[in-house]
Amino acid sequence: MRLWPKTTSRKIALCVGVAVGAYICSYIVLSALGSYGFSQSGELRYTFGFATSDIIVWTPRYCWYQRNYRFVSGECGSRGNRLGHFYSPLILLDRAFFHITRPVFDNEPNSLPHRKMSNPRTERAAPARGH
Repeated sequence: MRLWPKTTSRKIALCVGVAVGAYICSYIVLSALGSYGFSQSGELRYTFGFATSDIIVWTPRYCWYQRNYRFVSGECGSRGNRLGHFYSPLILLDRAFFHITRPVFDNEPNSLPHRKMSNPRTERAAPARGH
C-alpha cells in the first residue's frame, strides 16, 4: 500500500527540482556580476589586533562570505552576510574551481602578487635562432 499517490511524489520532485534550479540560476547571475576584492584571512594582524587585507577573494554581487577566518581570539570560523550564508555552498564551489582566492603577499622577497620579478643577471638569454 502506498502512502503517497504517484502524482504527489512527482509534484514534490518537480517542486524540489524547480527550487534547486532557481537557486543555482540565481547564483550564476550573482556570480556573473561579482568581482575580486581585497579581504582579510585573519592570519596577518597589526600589533593592536586589526587584521590586514592579505587575500584577493571573489565575491558575488550582494554576497559576502568567508569560511576560514581567524578571529582575534585565535578561533577559526565563518563570517558573512545573510545572502552570503544562503549561497555559501555555491560560493565555496565557485572559489574552489573557477574563482581561486589568491594571496596578496608571497613569502619570497622581490615578488608581486600573480607575477614573479625576473633578474636579468641570473637568467640566461634564450639562444638566437640562426638563419
